[in-house]
Amino acid sequence: VLVSSGASIRWVNRDPVVHTIAGNDGTWRSPLVGPGETYTTRLQEPGRYEYRCTLHEHETGVILVEPA
Repeated sequence: VLVSSGASIRWVNRDPVVHTIAGNDGTWRSPLVGPGETYTTRLQEPGRYEYRCTLHEHETGVILVEPA
């Protein structure tokens, strides 16, 4: 996903199980996100942010943040 710095990033849990979203660097983490729930964050600094679900380690992603 490519976003501008400061933009909202929203995850929607469309699965029947709980998930989390956590930066691999440990600087940000969602609470538990249940089925049908959402989690929104903003990343201010440009860069590459790798993340994962802490409950399901094989579920990963990358957010690329470019200057606004």
